[in-house]
Amino acid sequence: MGISPSCEMQRDLQDKEIIFLWALGIALLAIGSAWRQGFFKPFQSTPFPAIRGVDVLKGFGLFMFVELLLIPILLGIVFFLTAEKVEPNPLDQQTKLWINLAIILGAFGAILFAYLELTVEQRQQLWGETITPWYIHMGMGVFAWLVSYPVVVALSEGLSLIVWHVFHHPFTEQRAVQNIRQAMDHPILFGLTAFSLITLVPLTEEFLFRALLQTWLRRKLHHPLTAMSLSSLVFTLFHYSSDQGISNIELLTSLFLLSCMLGYLYERQRSLWASVALHSFFNFMTLMMILSTTPP
Repeated sequence: MGISPSCEMQRDLQDKEIIFLWALGIALLAIGSAWRQGFFKPFQSTPFPAIRGVDVLKGFGLFMFVELLLIPILLGIVFFLTAEKVEPNPLDQQTKLWINLAIILGAFGAILFAYLELTVEQRQQLWGETITPWYIHMGMGVFAWLVSYPVVVALSEGLSLIVWHVFHHPFTEQRAVQNIRQAMDHPILFGLTAFSLITLVPLTEEFLFRALLQTWLRRKLHHPLTAMSLSSLVFTLFHYSSDQGISNIELLTSLFLLSCMLGYLYERQRSLWASVALHSFFNFMTLMMILSTTPP
């Protein structure tokens, strides 16, 4: 027996179908134009920075230690010292958002420490400024957004429609999007969250998954596509959310595609400036979309 969607769900389905068709058309045009402009070209043969396995372990180890142990322990101490000696209450949403922000800041601090542990030569090679200026790399990152964004949107909306028709699962916003909408009621919290998503998160994740993991895999496997795919798979798994349920299919597949584009751009430009710029601009434009669709 089939399930008939409600009137509201029917409108959502129609909206998603329209967005999917528009995004798919724009994506095909963007890919075709980028192909003609020579954006997709063979990978360079110049060597990557000499990132060692110990550098990868140190970076991921510090990241996990701060996110899973240090920040929770420090927050637990703070709550213990400041909480009233009464029956504990569940954390309100604002407190949860501040905790999430503290985790982002802590993770960035851990990655900054791991970055400074690299040699000066390694750091210079990661940014790729010896031949091409940083602003050229960043410009290429913004250009790559024009190609990647409609492709990611088309894939996301298409998978969302498939999940509905197969599982009849209602459309669910990503947890990160929900957090942004909730933070909008608190100007200071929203400002700090927006700043973190546009700057700190891209820097943290691109250093971890591109500068360390993909670079190390590239040198060990001698195959750029395999290195990009494996690092993107790890990137995707790190973003798994049990709260999303079956909608993880849409979320994780879209993130895997975005990560592959970030990996390709890093491989193409040999510069973290490029992948950080794409990641940052992607988050910025997504934030603008959320603001524009949130009722006052």
